[in-house]
Formats: sequence, C-alpha cells, structure tokens
Amino acid sequence: MEIGMQQRPRTGMRGCFPQPPPGFVALVVAVLTGCDAPRGGSAEPAADTGTAWWTEISTADVDADGWSAADGDCDDLDDTVHPEATDGCDDRDDDCDGQVDDAFAGDAWEPNDEQASDLGTLAEEEHRLVLGYLFGEDDVDRYEVEVIDDDWTWFSLEAWIYGVPEDADYALEIWWVEDESGQDRGMVASADEVGDGGYEVADWGGDVWEDVSGSYEIRVLSTRGAGCRAPYELELILGEW
Repeated sequence: MEIGMQQRPRTGMRGCFPQPPPGFVALVVAVLTGCDAPRGGSAEPAADTGTAWWTEISTADVDADGWSAADGDCDDLDDTVHPEATDGCDDRDDDCDGQVDDAFAGDAWEPNDEQASDLGTLAEEEHRLVLGYLFGEDDVDRYEVEVIDDDWTWFSLEAWIYGVPEDADYALEIWWVEDESGQDRGMVASADEVGDGGYEVADWGGDVWEDVSGSYEIRVLSTRGAGCRAPYELELILGEW
C-alpha cells in the first residue's frame, strides 16, 4: 500500500496526487500519462511527454494580513506585503502590483507614468521645483504646466534636472501637447548630453511672432540606472524678455 496515493487501473500510469486540503498551495508536476487534475485545479499536458502541470491557488490567509494568495497577496508569509500595502524603498514589490518600489511614498507625484502630474500655470519669471524619483529604466515621470505667452515677447521655457546619481544617466524632454488652437505640436526640446551624474537642461524658445501659449509636458526618463534611493530635483523656469 502507498500512503497518500490513489491507485487507478490505467495502463502505464504510476498514480495520481490526491486532492490537496482546503487552503493548501500546490504546484504539482506529474510525469504521468492520463493523470487527472485534482478538483479545483487545472491540468494541461505538455506536448509529446504526457506531463501534466496543475495549480491550486490558496484561499487561506497564512500571514493573517487580510489577504490570501487568491486575493492577490504575492507573499502570504509576510504580513507587510499585500495589495493595499504602502510601497517602500526596499527593493520589494510591497503592494503586489508587479513593480518594485514604483509607488514609494516619498514620491508625491506618482503615479505619473501615463498621466502627467499637473503643476498649474507657469507665469512670466516664475519657476516650479519638484522632487521626484525614477524607479527603473522603464519609468517615465511626466509633469504638465500651462504657459501663457504675452504678445511680442521672446519666450523661454527651461527644464533643469539636478542630483542625477553618479551611476545613472537621466534625460529630459519638453513636449508642446496642446497649443492655443488645441493642436499637439509634439516634442520641441530634449537633453541627454552630460552623461553619468550631475545635471541636464533642456530649453525651448518660441518665436516672437508666434503665440506659444498652451500646455507643455516635461518628461524625465532614465537611459541608464535609477532607483528610489536617488531622488532628482526638477526645476521649471519661464523667461520672457
């Protein structure tokens, strides 16, 4: 007799795994031909081998944090990790969204990867100062400002980024996303010249004969290196003369 195994009279079959108890997390690989999946799981034979893979997701809350693996808890042995946790700067996916440190509480502007954070209207001789973080080479921080250009004046929108980590290279882009007529004018300036560490500056100077009022989006991105332990400072300056 084999304890914990159910024998079935099928030719060439070595036996099947029993139904796991409720709340049990199992990843079972059975090199068996014709072995049925446990109830509540799913089986999919591998091509030509007869190998069956099946999984059952636990509904038990092992670490008593209010979330089970079935609810989206990506580490049910750690009660500080679950979908409603606050993401920290700790090289972990604390909130189980598939990204590491992407919603670190130290960055008040996240999430701004797809939707730009609104910095309001930038008037003549005004500036904005932003403290932000890039959490990886695929992270892009977006900030939007409304610019009012007075007639018959030279216009200059400058974007400076300071404090780039020594082992990283950040870049800047200025996009004129909507002019006075509602048209998207695309990217009008960019900067990625300094190399590792230090600063970058991008500036866009409009034509004195053209009204360059509208919405501008400033994008900060990493071409190499990034992390929540290395914040950057972004300064936006509107100059006219």
